[in-house]
Amino acid sequence: MEARSAGLMRFFLGALVSFCAACPSARRNEPVDRVASAIVAVGVSAASPLSVARSHHTATLLFDGRILVCGGYTSIGFTTDACEIIDPATSQVVPVAGMSDGGSNCSPGDRAGHTATLLPDGRVLVTGGVQENGGTPDWITGPCRYDPVANQWTSVPAFTTGRAFHIASLLNSEGDVIIVGGQTASNSYTGTCRRYLHDGGVGSRFDLPCGALTQTRGYHAAFAFDGGVYVVGGVGASAAYRDTWEVYMDGGWTLGGTTMPDGGRASLVVEPRGDGTVMVFGGHNATTTFATGFMFDPGMGTFSPEQPVLGEDAGRTGHTMNRSPTTDDTIVVGGDVFPFEDGGAGIGSVVALAADGDAGRTTATPRYAHQSVLVNVADAGGPALVVIGGRSAGVSLASVEVMCLDNLAARRCAVGGRCVAAASTNPTSVCQICDIDAGGYVALPDGTGCATTEFCRVNLTCTGGLCDGGVPRDCSGVADECNDGACDEVNDVCVKVPKIDAGAACADAGSDAGADGDAGSDAGSGTDAGTDGDAGSDAGAGADDDAGVVADAGAVGDAGTGADAGSDAGAGAGADAGVRGFSPLPSCASCSSTLGDGGGALIWISNALIFLSLRRRRRR
Repeated sequence: MEARSAGLMRFFLGALVSFCAACPSARRNEPVDRVASAIVAVGVSAASPLSVARSHHTATLLFDGRILVCGGYTSIGFTTDACEIIDPATSQVVPVAGMSDGGSNCSPGDRAGHTATLLPDGRVLVTGGVQENGGTPDWITGPCRYDPVANQWTSVPAFTTGRAFHIASLLNSEGDVIIVGGQTASNSYTGTCRRYLHDGGVGSRFDLPCGALTQTRGYHAAFAFDGGVYVVGGVGASAAYRDTWEVYMDGGWTLGGTTMPDGGRASLVVEPRGDGTVMVFGGHNATTTFATGFMFDPGMGTFSPEQPVLGEDAGRTGHTMNRSPTTDDTIVVGGDVFPFEDGGAGIGSVVALAADGDAGRTTATPRYAHQSVLVNVADAGGPALVVIGGRSAGVSLASVEVMCLDNLAARRCAVGGRCVAAASTNPTSVCQICDIDAGGYVALPDGTGCATTEFCRVNLTCTGGLCDGGVPRDCSGVADECNDGACDEVNDVCVKVPKIDAGAACADAGSDAGADGDAGSDAGSGTDAGTDGDAGSDAGAGADDDAGVVADAGAVGDAGTGADAGSDAGAGAGADAGVRGFSPLPSCASCSSTLGDGGGALIWISNALIFLSLRRRRRR
C-alpha cells in the first residue's frame, strides 16, 4: 500500500507539472515597436531599387504581372548578364538566374541593346545585343529563352548575323518571332531579317529567312498592325537618317510610299493608340533632337502633319512612351537632348501628349536609355507606370520609380512604390493620409484623436504623424474575488488574470459544513462506512487541514452512521466539514468558471495530493 500511494503521488505530481507548463503566463506581452513610414511628397514614388544598376536593358511584362529585367550597361563600356524580377504588387525586386546560365548559345550572356519578347507560353525570348568589357564590342548571334516558372535559361540555335539595337516582333499566336535590322559593327547596319520558329521545345530555331529591308537601318521603331509588322525611321550606313517606313506582310517587305514630315530620325518611339493610329514622337538626326510628333495611319499608309504639333520646348531621344488606359493620353518619360552622349544629364519631366498638351509630373531622377512598363495592379488602385533603370550624367541607375497615371488628373497618390486613393490612411500610421497636392502621405494635425490596437492605451492623439500619448486602459471593471483585471496588449481588450493565491475564500462555497466546523450533521451522507474506517480517527486537527481545500466529506462518504465526525473532525482550529472527503471540482463556482479547464484541474489535483498525504499518515 505504501508503494501504491507513493506511485499515485508521483503520478499526480507529474500531472500537476504538465498542467502548470500549459498555464498561460500572467506576464504581459512586450510592446511592438512602431515604425513610421517616410512621408513621400512627390508625384512619382520610389520603389525597391534594382540589385544591379543598368541602362540599355530590357524590361518585359510577364503574364503574372511581374516584370523581368535583363542585361544592359552597368557603366560605360561594360555590360551585364544579370536579371531580376520586379513585383509591382509588393514593390519588391528579386534577382533571378542570369543569361550566362543558358549554355553555349547564350554566351556571352552579358549584353545590352538586345530585345526580349514574351512568347504565348509565358517564356521570354532574348535576341542579339552587344557585349562589352572595356574592349572591342562583340555583336551577339546567340538567342536565349527564359522560363520564369522554372527560373531557367536555355539555348536556342544561333542566327548568322550578330546585331544590336534591332527590333523583334511577335508574328502569331504560335510564338513565331521575326528580328530585323540593327547595328552589326561600329557605324555598320543591316537590313536582314530572320524568323524564329517556336515549337515549345528543343526544336525551336532561327532557320528561316524572312526577306530583307529595302534599306538598312538600326535604332528604328516597330509596331504590329493587321497581321503585318511595320518599321519606321532609323539610321543606316554613312549616317543616313531614314524618313521612310516599311511593312512585312505575307513573307516579304514593302517600302511605303510616304515619308515622315520632318525628315529622317533615329531613336524615335512609336505608340499605337485606341483608334488604330500610331503616335510617333522624338528622336534625333545628326543636328537636331526633335520636340515634335505626328500621327501615322498604317491602314492608309499616311502621316498626318495637320495634327497639332506634340511636344515641349526641349526635344528628347532615348525616352519611352506608353499609352494611359484611363485617359488615352500618351505618357512620355525622360530622354536626353542631342547630341546623344554617354555623359548626358537626362530629362526628368513626364509629359502627357494629348490635343491640349497636358503637363505632367517629374521623375525624382532625370534619366534616359531606361525602360517604362505599364502595369495594372488591382490592390494598388489601378494602372501605374513603372520606370526602371537608365542613365543620368554618365552613370547607370538602379532606381525604380512608380507613377500613378491618373496623377495627371489628380485622383491618386504615389507612395512607397504604390498607388493609393486620395485621403486613404497610411497602413503603418493612422495619423497620415494620402494628399493629392503633396503627392503622398502627410501628417494629420497634432492633437487629432486617433486609435491603435498595438498598445493598451486610450485617449491617444496624433503627434508628428504618429498616434501616441494617452493613458493606460482601466481594466478594474473585469476583476472579481478570484481574478485581477489586465489589458491584453495584443488584442487591446481587458481580460481576467487568475490571482496568485488560488486558495482564497470565495463567495460560493458549495459545501454544507457547519459554521464552526462541526461535520456531524452531513458526514454520514456517504457510503462505504465499514471499508474505509472511522473518519474520526484520521480527522486530525486543523493544523493539517484547510477548509478551503478539503471540502464536503459527503462527496466520498465515511461511516454511514454519522462517522462520529463531531468528536474528532470538528475539534481542531481548521478542520472544517469532514476530513477525508474532497471535491472532484473546485467548490467555488466563480473560480472554476474563470480559471477554465486547466485551473479547475489544478485545484482538483491539489485536493488529491492532500488526501493521499493524509491516507499515508493513517496507514503508518
